[in-house]
Amino acid sequence: MARIAVSPVASRLAVQTIVLHASKEGARITASGQAEPNLTSVDHAAASWAPEHGEPAGNGTDTLTASAWQFRPLKTSLGVLAVLGLRGPPGRAPIPAERAALAESLIDQAALAHERLKLELDMREVEVVRQRDTLRATLLASLSHDLRTPLTAVTAAAEAMRPSGEDADLVETVRTEARRLGRFLSDLLDLTRIEEGAVTPDFAATDLTDVVSSALADLPRSYAHREIETTIDPNVPFVRADAVLLHHALLNLIDNALKYSPDETPVRVIARMGRRGPVIDVLDRGPGIPIGAELRIFDRFARGETSERTGGSGLGLAIVKGFVDAMGFGVEASRRQRGGSRFSIRIPKDAVVNIDLEDIV
Repeated sequence: MARIAVSPVASRLAVQTIVLHASKEGARITASGQAEPNLTSVDHAAASWAPEHGEPAGNGTDTLTASAWQFRPLKTSLGVLAVLGLRGPPGRAPIPAERAALAESLIDQAALAHERLKLELDMREVEVVRQRDTLRATLLASLSHDLRTPLTAVTAAAEAMRPSGEDADLVETVRTEARRLGRFLSDLLDLTRIEEGAVTPDFAATDLTDVVSSALADLPRSYAHREIETTIDPNVPFVRADAVLLHHALLNLIDNALKYSPDETPVRVIARMGRRGPVIDVLDRGPGIPIGAELRIFDRFARGETSERTGGSGLGLAIVKGFVDAMGFGVEASRRQRGGSRFSIRIPKDAVVNIDLEDIV
């Protein structure tokens, strides 16, 4: 496009032309009407100033007039996409007054051509990403469904076995790994539903006390020895939520806290009233969230600093965010002052359900 743009400008205006695009090292010549010129430091300064300020610079302008070139930014609705440089014959301005209108028209056409090409390239990239995401979601869903039936059979057979002696440890290993694989497949299915927009909340008046209790009751048996402290503010109201989605979101947060914190430290679950609505906090004393990763930690396949020890899949927090977002709630992550992490599900005030107990009675 740069090479096509310089040809009519050079021939119609009888000038030497170049097109420059921004690079890490500064403005870089991408096309020239004649042999590529050697630009001076003043020329480079003018070529860099023009796109930064969106105004012409160099010979015949009010900026860096010592340059032999005049640099015109190719301005579009997408910003400045390139810079057109013009240099007239010795003793003549780059753009004679009688050809100013023609020059402006040619410069505008060059800018429009760059803009159209940029839009076409962006559309192609979007289509490639869309096709890739569709294929990935299809593969994940197919893989999860195809493995669900045989895994259920293996898990049921392992749970039904009553080993003794040397086989006890082997059977327990099969049970543990089958449960772990089952949780991983469930996470894949949940993530696929979220990314395909298939999560439709079923809103109803929900008691946060029941949500906390059910999440604790559904924790894997491997956490039976862990201490979990719960604090529920008696003033926490009912909220309009999908009890199943909120249950799974909280369950994943508690599971994550237990994975990434030492066995000897308790995990705390707090339901309270915040300034902007009800909040459910999950606090641990693990290694904490890396500085600057408070938002990135919710990306799919993001894993903490001790992921090798925990063997996590990196899907749990992405599922939490997907379920919470589907209900119109918010979820935040932060570091605790004396070490550890805090994950908070924030429920807006407009989701609070005012229930008159006298009407219920």
